[in-house]
Amino acid sequence: MANDVNRVEVSWNGLIIRDVNGNNVFYADEQGNLTLKSTIYANAGEIGGWTITDTSLKSENIQFYSKMTNGMSGIYLTASERTAGE
Repeated sequence: MANDVNRVEVSWNGLIIRDVNGNNVFYADEQGNLTLKSTIYANAGEIGGWTITDTSLKSENIQFYSKMTNGMSGIYLTASERTAGE
């Protein structure tokens, strides 16, 4: 059988999920590193210090967000100023 592939592997070295062709599409190693070969969909959560919402991606002082203005959509960037001593 051409697609006779071990699609899920769990061991002391980590976790691997493969597609039908045997390509790794998800890999978590023993150090906790995660590799994905696909698209991530999220409308909430956090990743690398950035907060995900349904319309924006923001950190402490920077925000990327989508906005509809006068019938035109776009991607916008905002930044807040830091005060002295920060």
